[in-house]
Amino acid sequence: MIRLFVAIELRVPVRDALLAAMGDVSGARWQKDEQLHLTLRFIGNVDRHQAADIIATFGTVKVVPFDLSLARTGSFDRRGRIDTLWVGVSPQDAVTALAKRIDQV
Repeated sequence: MIRLFVAIELRVPVRDALLAAMGDVSGARWQKDEQLHLTLRFIGNVDRHQAADIIATFGTVKVVPFDLSLARTGSFDRRGRIDTLWVGVSPQDAVTALAKRIDQV
């Protein structure tokens, strides 16, 4: 099984800014540079054949380039304990529109 999601790869300056901000949370396990991304849609666990079909389908989505800036921060918790830290983006309209297109596909 493969854990699959649709994401935007972040540009190097954005990843560098995020990496520079890491380290201020005691006990946190930080992600590596190549794992930083902007999730558009979490799909979940699928087998390899399903993954190939899904990837081929999403490959048909055409995207007009847009600029993003880092915005607010927050966290997700699991059972009352912080599990994931996140950073929002601005403006959100382009990302929201793309996420809707991904959902439609």
